[in-house]
Amino acid sequence: IFAAAPEPGDQETAQHTPGLQDSQDPRGGTEEQKFRFQFLEQKYGYYHCKDCNIRWESAYIWCISGTNKVYFKQFCRKCDKGYNPYRVEPILCQTCSKTRCTCPQKKRHIDPRRPHRQELCGRCRGKRLSCDNTYSYKYIV
Repeated sequence: IFAAAPEPGDQETAQHTPGLQDSQDPRGGTEEQKFRFQFLEQKYGYYHCKDCNIRWESAYIWCISGTNKVYFKQFCRKCDKGYNPYRVEPILCQTCSKTRCTCPQKKRHIDPRRPHRQELCGRCRGKRLSCDNTYSYKYIV
C-alpha cells in the first residue's frame, strides 16, 4: 500500500492507509483502527437436534456477508436448545443460480415467504429486529 509523500510546508505528516481511520487516544496520542462494515445476508440452513433427533430447514439464516458464519442460532421446538445449522447454502435458483428467477421448472422449492416460527428464531427472540420485518437481504452489523 502506498502513501503519498507530504508536500513541503504541509502540516500533516501522518501516512493514511485506505480502509483505516485514525482516532484520538485518551492518553493524547493517535491510534489507527480498522473501519469496515459487515452485512448480514439471508441464507438457507439445515438443522439437526441430536438430543431429540429432530431435523428442520429454515430460509431465515443470517450469515456475515461473504461467509457461511451464522450470526443467530435457532432453537429446537422440543428441548429449546440453540443450534447453528450443519449446512448453509445461498437462497438461489439451482437451475440459473439467481436469487430471483422465472425458470419454468425448479429442482427444489425454497420459499423464503413461508411462515416463520419467531419463538424459535434467535434473531426474533428478544431482539429488536424481526425476520418478518426485513425489507432487504443485507443489514449492517
